[in-house]
Amino acid sequence: MREKRFAELQRTQARRNQSHYLDLLAGIINADLRDDDFNQMSMLPEKPSDQEAMKQQLLKLLYTLVDSLDELKRHVLILFNANYETGLTAIRAVTVNRMLTVIEQANWSRYIDLNNVAVVETVDEENSNFDTPDMGIKLTKKAEQRKKKVAGLKKWDESAEG
Repeated sequence: MREKRFAELQRTQARRNQSHYLDLLAGIINADLRDDDFNQMSMLPEKPSDQEAMKQQLLKLLYTLVDSLDELKRHVLILFNANYETGLTAIRAVTVNRMLTVIEQANWSRYIDLNNVAVVETVDEENSNFDTPDMGIKLTKKAEQRKKKVAGLKKWDESAEG
């Protein structure tokens, strides 16, 4: 998950109408982590939400991954920063409690090789084959007829304009 998205989830946790899967995962798997005793609790009762249905779906998913929830030790969230120009710039693993407070973290950024960033070349439109999507593909008779019909309509449209 991106660092920005995680920070947004932390900020909006009390105001959200619907639970996020991260709230439930942390609440189920990291239920024994209680470093949130000093956080302000709501005086109003919790709004009824889809939390119970979402929790059932999440448990169903977890049981497809493991036979027993006792096998799961912790839920660890991988957070990262990345952009198009530089690629992956930071990565860390965090363990959060049900209030999305970071209890433990490990910085994995030292494993990123910033000297070996793969930058994807941009393709010029002159070289792209976007106009010939059927290269190497055998078309059916019906598709060939449709292609000829569309090409004919394009030529007719261009001649009408010019």
